[in-house]
Amino acid sequence: MNLRLLIAISALLIAANGTVTPSAAQPRSAQTFYVDYDSGSDRNSGLRPDDGWQHAPGDPAAEARPKATRLVAGDRVILAAGVTYRGTIVAGDSGVRGVPIVYEGAAGARAVINGAVPVRAIPCAGNPACAVAATGAVLLRIDRTAALEGTIFDGEGPMRLAQSPNPKVALYADEPTDFYSIPTDRIQTGQVRLPIAAKDCQSDCGMEIALWVQPNVVVTRPVSSVQESVASFDPQGIKFYTDRETRYALRGLTQFLDEPGEFLPIQDGLVLAIPRGTGSCCAIATGSGGILIRNASWITISNLDFEQMADAGKFGKGIAIFANSPGIAG
Repeated sequence: MNLRLLIAISALLIAANGTVTPSAAQPRSAQTFYVDYDSGSDRNSGLRPDDGWQHAPGDPAAEARPKATRLVAGDRVILAAGVTYRGTIVAGDSGVRGVPIVYEGAAGARAVINGAVPVRAIPCAGNPACAVAATGAVLLRIDRTAALEGTIFDGEGPMRLAQSPNPKVALYADEPTDFYSIPTDRIQTGQVRLPIAAKDCQSDCGMEIALWVQPNVVVTRPVSSVQESVASFDPQGIKFYTDRETRYALRGLTQFLDEPGEFLPIQDGLVLAIPRGTGSCCAIATGSGGILIRNASWITISNLDFEQMADAGKFGKGIAIFANSPGIAG
C-alpha cells in the first residue's frame, strides 16, 4: 500500500477514535486596528484607516469582525481623529509587561468617546405642554425613568432636576446648606407645608422631597399627596436629627423650573428643559462607561477625550480614572 495513503488512513482512524485532538491555534502577531464611528463598517477589514470598523473590539454593539476579534499583547486600536465614538468599549483582553494593548486616538484633532445619546430639542412655541414653562424652555422626548436615573446634558454640561430652593452651585444639588430649614418636630411626622401654592393630588404627585438626616446623608422620598399646599411623605426609616433643625428641598413641580440648566419630566416620555447658552442641546446618558477595563491588565489609553459619561447605577464597583489624575496622561 502507498505509504502516504496509509498515513492518511491512520490519521483518519485516530481522529475517529477521538484519541488525538488538533493542536491549539498559534497566537497571532500583534496588529493595528482602525475604528471610524462615522464612516466605518464592522464588515470592513479594520486594517487600514480607509477601511476601518465602526465599533471597537469589546463594544457590546460590535458586529461581524470586531465582535469576533480578541486582542493580544501589542495590538493597537486607533480611533479616527476628530470623530466622536458613542458607546462603551469593554477592555477584557490583557497585554503583557512592556507590550501593552493600546487604545488611542489618531494624530490630529482629538478623538472623543461620548457616553450619551443625542436628543432633538422641540421648540416650545405653540405647544400646550409648555404652557407654564419659563422662557427658553424646550421639550425633549426622554423616558421619565431614564431622565431621573440617567443624566441629561446640554451644551455646557449635566443638567439637574428642577428644585426649590435652587442650589448655589448646579453640580451640588444635595448641598444641605442650600436647603430650607425647619424645626424637626414640624417635619418628622411626614408632612411639610410647601413654600408655594400647589394643586391637590393623591398617589403619584410627580414630586419628591430631599432630606438631610443622620448620619450626614441626603435621602429622598416621593410625595404621596398634597392637600391645601401641605405635602405628605413616608418618614419610616428616616433618622432625623434631634439636636438641630432639619434641612430639606423639594423637586418635581413645574413652578420649580425657573433657571437655565434645569429639567423636569412632565409626562411619561416628555421632559421640559431650559438649556444653558447657545451650544448644542441635548443628550441623555444612561450607562455608557467609556472604556471599561474588566479583569484585564497592561492596557494603555492615550490621546482620547471622554465626555458626557453617566453610569446610571450600572457600574457599582471599580476605580474611575480621569485624564487629569496624577500620573495619568490624557
